[in-house]
Amino acid sequence: MSSINRITFLFGLTFILWVGPNDAYATVPALERNLELNLKNEKISVILNKIEEQSGVIFSYSPQLFKETGPISIQLKNKTVREALAQILPVSVMYRAKNNYIILKEKPKNKNQKTKEVSGYVYDVSNEKKIANASVYDKNTLESTTTNEYGFYSLSVPANNSSITVNRFNYQDTAVHPNTGSAITNIPLQPKGDSLVKNDSALWQKKFNQISKQTDYLVNKFNNYIHNLNVTDSLERDVQVSFVPFVGTNHKLSGTVYNRISFNILGGYARGVKEFELGGLFNIDKENVSGLQIGGLFNLVGDSLRGTQIGGVLNLNGKKTSGLQIAGLSNINGGSVKGVQTAGLLNINQNSMIGLQIGGLMNINGQEQTGTGIAGLFNLNNKVQGVYVAGIGNIQDTAQGALIAGLFNVSQQQKNTIEIAGLFNYLQTGESHSQIAGLFNRTQTLKGIQVGFINYADTASGIPIGFLSLVKKGVHQLEISADEVQYLNLNFRSGVPAFYTIFYSGLQPSSGEVLWSFGYGLGSSFRIKGKLRSDITISAKHLSYGSFYQSPSERLQFYWGLEYKIGKRISVAGGPAMNFYFTDPKGDTYQAKYAQMAPFVLGETNYANGVNMKYWLGAQVALRFF
Repeated sequence: MSSINRITFLFGLTFILWVGPNDAYATVPALERNLELNLKNEKISVILNKIEEQSGVIFSYSPQLFKETGPISIQLKNKTVREALAQILPVSVMYRAKNNYIILKEKPKNKNQKTKEVSGYVYDVSNEKKIANASVYDKNTLESTTTNEYGFYSLSVPANNSSITVNRFNYQDTAVHPNTGSAITNIPLQPKGDSLVKNDSALWQKKFNQISKQTDYLVNKFNNYIHNLNVTDSLERDVQVSFVPFVGTNHKLSGTVYNRISFNILGGYARGVKEFELGGLFNIDKENVSGLQIGGLFNLVGDSLRGTQIGGVLNLNGKKTSGLQIAGLSNINGGSVKGVQTAGLLNINQNSMIGLQIGGLMNINGQEQTGTGIAGLFNLNNKVQGVYVAGIGNIQDTAQGALIAGLFNVSQQQKNTIEIAGLFNYLQTGESHSQIAGLFNRTQTLKGIQVGFINYADTASGIPIGFLSLVKKGVHQLEISADEVQYLNLNFRSGVPAFYTIFYSGLQPSSGEVLWSFGYGLGSSFRIKGKLRSDITISAKHLSYGSFYQSPSERLQFYWGLEYKIGKRISVAGGPAMNFYFTDPKGDTYQAKYAQMAPFVLGETNYANGVNMKYWLGAQVALRFF
């Protein structure tokens, strides 16, 4: 090329790059504009002029490029500028598009070419429309790309490559051989049946289509995830290393590959893992993980995990987990868990948990938990079977086993369960084997023991023990009695026949100061025959004349008697009682009022602490109601 021609060429090239694109075609890239050509035996320069006229592009080239190119015939209908150039340009010529301009130049020679570029369009064979967001990849190297919004792809593959694979949701998977004699390889895809369109990813498909039409930037941003929707092949690798998702030995197809061993320097994304995965910060797997998985911050598994999973902060699995799961803060599973699960703060499982579960603050299970659950604050479960320990409370719909809590246990239903709580146990319906609480116990059916300040049960075959025990189908008797000290006593018995509590109150009418008393006792009753029963009680009462007597005036009584039912809700009772009366002889009114409390004395003892004790044998008769 002469100096003048070279200067003219460079000036012209600078000018066309500076001028800017034609506004009429600004929205469509130069290579993607459609053409219709029907030319026979024309020079290539004529054909290029025709393309410029139809498409608005401007070619820049040296005429020397085509001095050895003869006449060309071309027939195109609804094809792109790119496809036209693929047909007319010699293999020695390459092109580059910039804005509205296409620069043609000689292709550099590369004797030791190890790779080759395969490019073309992916289109629907039924209507010849170009297909965007199709995955194009090499199964051996895992190099991949996706078609742009015009259906075009360009992929670098080994020079000896014989096949590339194309996947796109709602289309049949396709493998093709790149055209060796052509600059472009167009790939037709066969649509699947309509019924296959209605799958779980239909919503995602629609969203990606919308995104791809809005902006090239968003398409490129989501291209890597589009591979996961498109690729259905079972791709596997023994070992993979990645820096971050899609930047590693599995390239952009990392989300479609099962790895036997996986190392993620910062984080990685894979279809699944079969033996071992280590992530400096995180691991994300679309499907299943087996073996050992360790993430510095978190592990996310879309499907199931079988083995051991350790996350510095979080483990999140979409479905079933089997094995050992450890998290610094939280384990969350969308399915069931079988094995051991421990977290610094929280364990949440949507379905069942079988095994040992330890949560620093809370364990939550949507369905049945079988085994052992330990939580710093709460265990919240639908149904539990086993032993569950919580710092504050256990709350469940159904329980069987043992519940131990610092404050409370609450269940809607239960069967043969032991409950221990610092404050209260509450069961709406079902059976409690035993309930032990500092304040209150409530159950429907008591089969064992119930220990609390206040106890309630509908029915009881066991024994409630507490200051007050109320059993709906148990003992609740109002008693009017008389003995040798007080002729009028009103008492209340509550509990079950085997063990009940008694609240005493008594009066001794007098023309002077009234002798009155209050007290508390325990009793047990057993049937002798038919309507005849026997009962044994022990009670303690404080007796005072007039105002409350501050000094000791305590009556301890052991009673054994018989009870006979004379009506549906009334009984008569009576029997002997051994009485012990403790007083302080140094009291202000002892000699005037309390020295003669015992009607007769069998014996008397003075203790070193100054207390005087008198004892005598007396009797008691009573009417009992209800």
